[in-house]
Amino acid sequence: MDPERWRRLSELFAAAREQPEAIRAGFLDRACADDGTLRAEVDALLAQEAATGPLDRELTVAGAGAAEVPADELPLLAPGTRLGPYEVIGVLGSGGMGQVYRARDTRLAREVAIKRIRDPAAQPELRRRFEQEARAAGQLNHPNILAIYDVGTHEGQPYLVSELLTGETLRQRMAGKTLPWRRVVEIAGEICRGLAAAHAHGIVHRDLKPDNVFITRDGRVKLLDFGLAKLQTASEDATHTATGMVMGTVGYMAPEQVRGQAVDARADVFAVGTILYEMLAGAAAFRRGTAVETLAAILNDEPPDLGERRPDLPPALVRVVRHCLEKSPEARFQSAGDLAFQLAGLAAPSESMAAPAVAGAAARRRLPARAVLAAALAALLAGAAGWLLALRLHSPPVPTFRQLTYGHGSIDAARFARDGATVFYSAEWEGGPEQTFSMRLDTLHPQPIALPPGRLLAVARGELMMLLPRGGAQDGPAYLGGGGGVLASAPLEGGAPRELLEGITDADWSPEGDRLAVVRRTTGGTQLELPIGHVLYRSAGGIGSVRIAPDGNRVAFIAYRVVDDTRGAVAVADADGGGVHVLSPGWGDIAGLAWVPDGDEIWFTASHTGFLRALHAVDLRGNERVVASTTGTMELEDIAHDGRVLFAHVHRRSEARGTTPGDAHERDLSWFDWTHANDLSADGRQVLFTEEGSEAGPQMAVYLRSTSGYPSVRLGEGHATALSPDGRWAIAHLRVVPPPRLVLLPTGPGAPRPLPRGSIAELHWAWWFPDGRRLLVMGNEAGRPARLFVQDANGGLPAPLAAEGITTTGQDPISPDGRQIALDQPGAGTALARLLLPQGTLAPLAGTMPGDEPIRWSADGRWIYLKARAADATAAVVRVDVASGRREPWKELRPADSAGVEDIGDTLLTPDGASYVYTYHRSLTDLYLAEGLR
Repeated sequence: MDPERWRRLSELFAAAREQPEAIRAGFLDRACADDGTLRAEVDALLAQEAATGPLDRELTVAGAGAAEVPADELPLLAPGTRLGPYEVIGVLGSGGMGQVYRARDTRLAREVAIKRIRDPAAQPELRRRFEQEARAAGQLNHPNILAIYDVGTHEGQPYLVSELLTGETLRQRMAGKTLPWRRVVEIAGEICRGLAAAHAHGIVHRDLKPDNVFITRDGRVKLLDFGLAKLQTASEDATHTATGMVMGTVGYMAPEQVRGQAVDARADVFAVGTILYEMLAGAAAFRRGTAVETLAAILNDEPPDLGERRPDLPPALVRVVRHCLEKSPEARFQSAGDLAFQLAGLAAPSESMAAPAVAGAAARRRLPARAVLAAALAALLAGAAGWLLALRLHSPPVPTFRQLTYGHGSIDAARFARDGATVFYSAEWEGGPEQTFSMRLDTLHPQPIALPPGRLLAVARGELMMLLPRGGAQDGPAYLGGGGGVLASAPLEGGAPRELLEGITDADWSPEGDRLAVVRRTTGGTQLELPIGHVLYRSAGGIGSVRIAPDGNRVAFIAYRVVDDTRGAVAVADADGGGVHVLSPGWGDIAGLAWVPDGDEIWFTASHTGFLRALHAVDLRGNERVVASTTGTMELEDIAHDGRVLFAHVHRRSEARGTTPGDAHERDLSWFDWTHANDLSADGRQVLFTEEGSEAGPQMAVYLRSTSGYPSVRLGEGHATALSPDGRWAIAHLRVVPPPRLVLLPTGPGAPRPLPRGSIAELHWAWWFPDGRRLLVMGNEAGRPARLFVQDANGGLPAPLAAEGITTTGQDPISPDGRQIALDQPGAGTALARLLLPQGTLAPLAGTMPGDEPIRWSADGRWIYLKARAADATAAVVRVDVASGRREPWKELRPADSAGVEDIGDTLLTPDGASYVYTYHRSLTDLYLAEGLR
């Protein structure tokens, strides 16, 4: 809508309001005789003003048909009515589009919400909006967006099935009052994360308001009603709207919406600003006496100053709100993701200290003169005392943080040079291969070093120590499968590396470069050696982040409890044989460790739940403290001799992609921030997965979802491993809180069935035998290597199946007849082997090569599918004829956006190879230098 038309509409509306109702229609007939659309727009505004209730109703100024028919024209459905597989329990409410019911999904025994619209034939606009909402929300898969399960038609009237929410809308939560600013920041941050997910799919909400923000009983924010959402396709302009069309809600529309101009994601940012303002001020930012006056205020006025209304607010928060409400889209935050990042930093301690200072200033303005004088004298005395004290005590410097890298990708490791003026790091930028760089801290100009791809481990006199990815070098905890990498040294300036040892996963030089500590992969576990050949510690789990102490007499490391897991503890081994001491146990996610220069403390990055690691310290007596935290995940890389800290600021996700039967294109099957796909049903239509991040809860959570993209069903707590052949049970591994245990979770009606663990001290994984009556379990007894066990699914004790050290991996390593198991360690003269049952002997697995990882057998048992264990952003999947050893390529897996993809992990296939799902880990990192940390 151009400015001149808006001016004409405003003037005509104001004039019509002054006319008595009896003659108003005739007045408009004459004034709009040549413009029927203008008449419809004025009628819509008049109807809006005459409606009871607040001025936050949806506004459509588009022409005829804008008025709505009362919802009670649609007969209510009686309890017990069936809409396909859904049985109505009762009505939840009704609105402009129709009715909402509580219902029960008889297939999955869960309650859902059903939205049913009225008389779609008589109201085609309602059907269009309904279909728009279903199509928009159905594309989205995010914890902050209402999940859409299904759509259908009942007696000619369409309905939409969604998750059933319990809680209240943000409008109800506010009730005209202000909210605590920290809670406001949390709510707005979740809104922005949901919007960012929608915008990534080309969907702009365009009708965001407190009524469309729902707060669940457990405090989670959900975005509702994408009925006005704009879906942007590659073939249309990303901001196109119909000329002259104003759609949205009075008071929350961006200026460009009010004018009927092009709309993009920045209109949603403006709406977030209005909601932020209302939560903080207790009143709408632009509310006026009439709809037209409110719209005019959006175009021309600034809202009352938030800082004056709420002196307790941090100034940074006031600036964020003001920036959201800029009239020009170009002047606002350019994305919901940018706004979410700004909000995430507002709850930091540095910001929280600002608010009391402002409040204190306001209080001083209200003191009488005598009190002000007394306060001034007290402050003067306090200042003098502080000055005298400062002469005796030196204040520590305020920590500073400096960003060193700006690439789009991931940093694998970084170390200071001995002079402290240069940093070496290995990184993968823009989805390219791993490279090693050197960079002086006074120029920040990285220089690539002529070295083969590999992970930097340590820097000594004139040399770099690297781990070359031969045979499957892994980052983080050691995997039981695979032979480790090749340890090599190379000149600082580059050149051909000199290979030292095979089967290594981590290593470190002593400060003088004369001693070497290594972690070596062994049968059924890992071991720490210092010097080479002298074992200090053995584990059935993993060992990572090995660092030798400044005096060379101790080795600090992270002891991981379980294979393929980041739960662990900080431990120290004495080089003279004094044993191993656990200093800081019980971390839910831990990686990155270094000694402070004097050797009195070990600093490390970890978190108890989720993956937002902070920087912690522990001394040799086990006393812990927090050193620093940021708004994201920290990973400690190194500490210089003068105390400067090198760390990576990491945005890390685990994602899943795959295909459903007949689908030629991969779908994003991720749920929260750490999705791990664990099993795929035989027909390829359901995927079992685990959510490991903080949103899933402290015990992690098991989910089942359709590969066609519909939202997920939460089955229970734990880490999923496998789906039963009949699809009725899922194995959950409860491993966060000792003792570990296996539980069978029903995928439909039924109760969970815990399984005894017998003599097993640590469980690593479990699979179903093809008969569906037995489980193959991998675990280890106390102080022993890992091995395989067989267990009755009805509750029998696990019994050893093979010798210690024989292990397996993959989605389904058991042959279809249950008589062979593919083993992931060398045996019988080939790279991989087979365990023959019931005799328990090893046999060759012809055609396999070093670095192969078994995935599953084909349905007829003729083929076995394999993946390269050392898969970075690309994984080559092959299949091998078990009888002949003939090897042929099957598919190459690679996410469309490979930037920051560290590795492609578990790969799932259907027995016929028609569908697949794979998990990969993405890490987008920046390298930072911190000074002044204490």
